[in-house]
Amino acid sequence: MEYNANDLMEYIAHNPALPNNYSGDCFACKNPSGLNLKFWYLDGIVFTKYRIPSKYRGFQSLGHGGIIATILDEVSAWTISANLKRLGVTQHFSLNYLKPIYINEDILVQGKIGSHEKTHVIIHSHIKNLDDRILVESNSTWTLPNKEILANLFRTSEGEVEQIMSEFFDPLEEFLLVSK
Repeated sequence: MEYNANDLMEYIAHNPALPNNYSGDCFACKNPSGLNLKFWYLDGIVFTKYRIPSKYRGFQSLGHGGIIATILDEVSAWTISANLKRLGVTQHFSLNYLKPIYINEDILVQGKIGSHEKTHVIIHSHIKNLDDRILVESNSTWTLPNKEILANLFRTSEGEVEQIMSEFFDPLEEFLLVSK
């Protein structure tokens, strides 16, 4: 199902965001100097509201393209986490910048699963303004690595990966069960 900007803003106003118990320092969602994104979940769609601050500007009053890409990458990651209860790793990421995104203006960012196989998932995401005009769209392919591969990637043990995943996914799963 597709929701318009008013529907999503209403949902955000009356519902709690997804819990984020990640203990790391993720630039997009946890780092004090980062974006501090929060996400909501509704019928398989993960979304957030954001306003790019002036410290993340590109030229003049435009939002920086790299920040825009980061926001879309993060909503895609959370789409995987909320829907599949898995960690994904970006394999391929393509963007179409359709209209400018300006600093200090509210935007809505949405992600949904396009297709899913055992080890890969395709995510479709976009950014729109509050008038429902799509400003940027992206398609990304994600690998769904097992714990052994994640341990090598994170340079840690499989036990540490299991702990990270439990700390992150257990509250998320409980939240999603209660909110249905």
